[in-house]
Amino acid sequence: MQIQSLYKRSLLFRLSLPIALFLPVYFAIRAWQTADVARGQASLFVATTLQDEAISLQGYRDKPLLLHFWAPWCPICRLESDSVASVAKDYQVMTVVSWTSSAEEVHAYLLESSLQIPVVFDEKNQLAEQYKIRAVPTSFL
Repeated sequence: MQIQSLYKRSLLFRLSLPIALFLPVYFAIRAWQTADVARGQASLFVATTLQDEAISLQGYRDKPLLLHFWAPWCPICRLESDSVASVAKDYQVMTVVSWTSSAEEVHAYLLESSLQIPVVFDEKNQLAEQYKIRAVPTSFL
């Protein structure tokens, strides 16, 4: 009976209970997503951009690089695309599109969002597997 009356009266208690239940779930999901993710120095790769240009990770070794994995169907990726574009104005950024059905879908998304960043189309998800990506968006510095 006391907990019910405390719950009704205390805004702090009403807010802390859902947070206390949510946080362990959130951290468990994040731990699962990143359990096997590559760590340390990035594995080198050579890939092709959507503009059919060869791009090598070796060419980005001189300065920090944001390597960003995403998919056009991902709502979180859509929300953060402006932030990634903003980072690209001052730093090196390479994005990798994985888990999507066609290059046309990616081209349509890029036209819609007007992103001007090198985009590697990981058609067979080989880079996602190499970096052990389980969910998008995932970024590496």
